[in-house]
Amino acid sequence: MTIQTTQTTRTTQANDRSRARSRAIFLPEGEAFRPTGLATGPWYEDSQHGGAMLGLLARAAERHPSERPMQVARLTVDLMRAAPMEPVTTECRTYR
Repeated sequence: MTIQTTQTTRTTQANDRSRARSRAIFLPEGEAFRPTGLATGPWYEDSQHGGAMLGLLARAAERHPSERPMQVARLTVDLMRAAPMEPVTTECRTYR
């Protein structure tokens, strides 16, 4: 049998949050998301990897409210240039 005190539980929860933040690709910063080092692209240290940005865009699409339950079936994006390692925002609209 294991007995945990409240302090031990709080410490464990804080450590779990700390580990999750250390693995985060983006961290919420108000309405924006600040890229962490894990969002860095393979070619330049000062630009974001396209996959990281697309993951953030997919998150926005999945959370976008709709009148009926819907599911994203395909997401295609053309990246015209590298994005700097600066906070980004997402915007999602439905066109029908």
